[in-house]
Amino acid sequence: MITKAEIADCCMISAFSMNEKLLIMINRNTHFYLPLLFVLGLLLSVSCKDNPKAEQTKSVPEVAITQSLAPQYKDIAAFMGLSISDSTDMDELLIFKALYPKDSLVSSDAAQNLTFYKGIVKNGKARALPIFESREKDLSLVLFTKRGYVGSIWAEVLFQQNPLKILAVRFGYEMESEGYIAPITEAAFVDQFTGREITFDGNSFALNQDNSILIEGKSEIDGISGATSTSTTVIEMMNNGFINLSGYLNQ
Repeated sequence: MITKAEIADCCMISAFSMNEKLLIMINRNTHFYLPLLFVLGLLLSVSCKDNPKAEQTKSVPEVAITQSLAPQYKDIAAFMGLSISDSTDMDELLIFKALYPKDSLVSSDAAQNLTFYKGIVKNGKARALPIFESREKDLSLVLFTKRGYVGSIWAEVLFQQNPLKILAVRFGYEMESEGYIAPITEAAFVDQFTGREITFDGNSFALNQDNSILIEGKSEIDGISGATSTSTTVIEMMNNGFINLSGYLNQ
């Protein structure tokens, strides 16, 4: 009976014999096999060049990311009559200041004033009142705000300092009764403030409500019929706003 060891020895002898025969055949036919090996090597080389490895990564071109201008600044610039584009640097166009409670006026920046602006036009709340000054023109924009009957009322006031007068106003509100508050955004009421001079000697605006003077002041404003509370709130907001701003305007 043939053992496993004997079978293994036979396989090794057979494999050795085959390798020996192959070497002898190659040595005897070198003139035939060498050109064949050369051709095979050349074909493999061309194939590798035509099919680069999958793991090789291709370079990805860099894409420039441009941040567009905040829509609030587009709106502010339009209200101030300033020309801008998405690439405008607001620091080159405006000077930023902020009025904190207790008449604390400080220098600010575009990002901080934008935060204050968003807070006021959203719900009438901000830690400070933002001031935007044009670098090229005698124009300044300031925001005032005051608590209404339920929500908040605010004003964006565009004015010049020499002479000191209002150029344009627009009002906004939040959570107030539409029937009473909506007229403060209408031209019949808003346009009364345009061209009015600002004073620090008392109130800038008087309130004439249904032929009765409810608030004394330099320039008389006709209140909204049937909306005495709303009219009073707006006039008080405007008067107190400019009184609080007197330190800034007198600097």
